[in-house]
Amino acid sequence: MTMTKYTTVSHKPSYTAALGGGDSKFVFRKRMFRRPKEIPEDPVEYHLMYAQAVHSVVKIDEFPINQDVALQLAGLHAQVLWGDHVQGMGSRYDEVEQYLHPRITAEDRNKTREDWKKAIAVAHKSYGMGKTVIEAKVWYLSAVKYYQLYGCTFFHVIYKGFWAHPNNLILAVGVKGIAFVNQNTKIIMAEYKYSQLQSVAVGMVEETVTLNMKAMGQGEQRNFSFETEQKEDIASLIASYSPAHGNWQRVGEAKTKMVQPTEEERATLWQEVWKCRKALAVEHKMLQEPPEKANFLTTTLRRYNRARLERLRRAREGADFEKIFKQSFWSYSKSMLKQPLSVLEGEKGDELEDTALKLFYTIQQHAGITPSSGSGFMEVEADDCVTMIQLATQKCLEKEALCNEFYLQLVKQTTDQPDPNGRINIQNWRFMCLTCGVVVPRNKVILNYLQAHLRRCSLDPHTDEGKYAQFAMQCLNRTIGAKNRKYPPSYREVQCIIRRRPIHERFYFMDSQFRGVEFDASATTQEVVAVVKERIGLLPRAMGFSLFEVFGQLERNMLPNEKVADAMFKWEKYARSTHSPKTLKLTFKKRLFVKPFMNPNDSIEFRLLLHQAIDDVVSDRFPLSLSEAVYLAGLRAQVVLGPYSERIDLVDYHSIIERYVPKYMRTRARPEDVARKHRDHGDLSEQECNENYLLFIRQWPLYGSTIFDVLQGYTGTLPKNLWLAVNEHGVHILKRREKEPLVSYEYKDIVNYSPSLKNLMIVTESLTKGTKFVFNTSQASQIAHLIRDYTRVIVERQRLSQSGYSRRPPR
Repeated sequence: MTMTKYTTVSHKPSYTAALGGGDSKFVFRKRMFRRPKEIPEDPVEYHLMYAQAVHSVVKIDEFPINQDVALQLAGLHAQVLWGDHVQGMGSRYDEVEQYLHPRITAEDRNKTREDWKKAIAVAHKSYGMGKTVIEAKVWYLSAVKYYQLYGCTFFHVIYKGFWAHPNNLILAVGVKGIAFVNQNTKIIMAEYKYSQLQSVAVGMVEETVTLNMKAMGQGEQRNFSFETEQKEDIASLIASYSPAHGNWQRVGEAKTKMVQPTEEERATLWQEVWKCRKALAVEHKMLQEPPEKANFLTTTLRRYNRARLERLRRAREGADFEKIFKQSFWSYSKSMLKQPLSVLEGEKGDELEDTALKLFYTIQQHAGITPSSGSGFMEVEADDCVTMIQLATQKCLEKEALCNEFYLQLVKQTTDQPDPNGRINIQNWRFMCLTCGVVVPRNKVILNYLQAHLRRCSLDPHTDEGKYAQFAMQCLNRTIGAKNRKYPPSYREVQCIIRRRPIHERFYFMDSQFRGVEFDASATTQEVVAVVKERIGLLPRAMGFSLFEVFGQLERNMLPNEKVADAMFKWEKYARSTHSPKTLKLTFKKRLFVKPFMNPNDSIEFRLLLHQAIDDVVSDRFPLSLSEAVYLAGLRAQVVLGPYSERIDLVDYHSIIERYVPKYMRTRARPEDVARKHRDHGDLSEQECNENYLLFIRQWPLYGSTIFDVLQGYTGTLPKNLWLAVNEHGVHILKRREKEPLVSYEYKDIVNYSPSLKNLMIVTESLTKGTKFVFNTSQASQIAHLIRDYTRVIVERQRLSQSGYSRRPPR
């Protein structure tokens, strides 16, 4: 027999290594430490725990062990391996890494490898001599158990947010709770008991895990999000220690009411559905008679005598409407409709009927059924479910009659399905949920029927149909309260909603970091801003923050009542139509700067404004001289590269220039000058550098202004290329990259401002004799909205001031 060189092979005819066959291995070790300080009585368990402790100390350096303790432990480990120390057997200590972690040997650069071997031999003789193997293990484990974090599992994570600690840290999970640990010093920066933990959320898209804490003291952070590939390991280990948090896989899913309904409640809801059907068919005559019944009346009309015709007429107008609109009319059908369910009248009735049938065809296609007759929308591929959904909901948004018809079709296809938990029914319910999150039928009779149907189907929460019906009801109620959307769902929204989860999207900050946040399909900018503020720990009274749509070089502030889901679809469609590889970045930053610009006690707001100031400098929205740019780059070098050292290469300063100096200055900024400034900042801490950076930016009298690049050709007294700065005091016109304004106007002097698609006109002092400026800019509406919002702030401030004055008691 010929043996292959591979220890693991695939099932192919020839010998080849299987995926990971050379490196993968199973490791048996203790995962949970219920009583980490107790000594196990089982000698086998003790041996395994000793081996795991050696691995933690020597291989992965989990504890803050100094050089002296490390040598003591190395001596005990040598006693376990070799027994008593024997003079002249120095080869036992050749593998220094078997006894000491490289961090320990790197601390003393004066010692050679031979020196460390001798030190381990001395430790072996001093601390291990005379001890039995079991005694040496007891001493070793007792020393390791002294450390507070013994028994915890360490996960290397990256914090996604702003705080005073390093972003790269260790998340320690143990029997007592969770701890945030400094990677280098192993000092505990913060710790929480499981009783303080509200929930654990694992990112559906990103490699993140979020710890949501219960309400604590005023201003304390409640949400901590970490980037890690071990997100599920963290969540499952927390659940093992604290079973109350075992629902992490369902965090974010729509909550399902698990109340078991009575037979009386079922009968009542069925009666509601029946009344709604009667209202549709008889009272409001909104439904078309089934074609087979209509044909029957046409062909046999002459055969009926007057009495029989009268009885049929009463059936159509009274309680016996079910003789015409039989149960098959209201129930699921795998066959195509021969005509729309509702009456579609008007000038374009035939066109609407054709579209209505295409909508039903789309429902069938989405469910995985290929109808034997009819056709769908020509622009949709048969397997492109997302485009099907988008096109169908777009038709509903455009025409109220089609919206009513489409909901009747969806209700029909989710009624009396032979297999309620089968794929076809689930697909139909997903379509229902997505539509409910976008558009609501304006017709009250249709809406009542839809709500009665959802209430009836949600009676069985243990089934998938019941869960989707409850989720659809939640989406519908939110849309009723927030009104219809402008656009269909985006690809990301579809992927989230079909799982009965809120939309999950990234929100970026000015330091290029992001946080994943969940929100529903009807969430407005104002609502999402409040969620983001809470998630990053920003105090509620921090005002002026907003969301911006950033797509490449395009940037637009989102209005408070705009739907965030609409923005996602709008830019997704734009990217698809222009074949652009760019994606939308929803960016969170401060828009309105009103004194005092920030709360000095809020470290989160400070870091947000710091990185926004850095971005303004790099993006050429702050006036700088070359020497000032070099000074600021030196401050960033102190933060990024650490204290100045001669060993830092000039290439590193080239990188600092590329990251922190405006593009038009980079060829003139020399790395040697940045290095010199770096050396001048040698005694400053990271926090002091950040404070000095922001202090320098705030010294500009127009700090807090939003800068717009504009062109003007209306008057010869001003240059063609200008900056238009808008802040709480008014509007300022500057030469590009100049600090002093050419002219400034307070808001009380601006009598009119009128934006158009590409221009902005501002009139000051008087409509007839005042000064008029016409600026060419694609951001005219953004400037106008900013002027309006600052004006409102001033008016509100004056109102509060007068109100406060009027309440003062007389002296």
